[in-house]
Amino acid sequence: MRWTVALLLLAAAAPTMACPPPPPGYQRPSPEEALRGQVMGAPNIVYAVVERAIQGEGSAPAGATPGHIRIMHVYKGGLRTGQRIPMYGLLARTDCGNIEYSREGARQGAYGILFLRAWNGHDPVPFVSFESQATVDEMLRLGLIQSASGAR
Repeated sequence: MRWTVALLLLAAAAPTMACPPPPPGYQRPSPEEALRGQVMGAPNIVYAVVERAIQGEGSAPAGATPGHIRIMHVYKGGLRTGQRIPMYGLLARTDCGNIEYSREGARQGAYGILFLRAWNGHDPVPFVSFESQATVDEMLRLGLIQSASGAR
């Protein structure tokens, strides 16, 4: 019983981690500004299809073969149509709520637009998710990307 009380007191005495307040005058970007920033900050934006299923974090044993996508169209970046990129699922969160997303898996045959980090030509990159149709529509409306069907 004494050990339980001692452990509870230690836990209560430990400092809690809090998120720092935003700087004075900070204004959260509008959804349009946030999307523009995301597009500008993405090294690669591609339309791709999953050729080998991408396993979500924790659903595949360590060292498992990564899944991969095949690029069907490049909106931005130095990747090429037809390239195959190895990918893996991952989970990432912060305490401050500014980044909280689940990098999930994707089944074979799934397709869509991806924001991809720079790729070194051989190591797998994280699969976050395909962008929603609403996000794609907004990128097209704002002229941040051009329709792949019109680019042929």
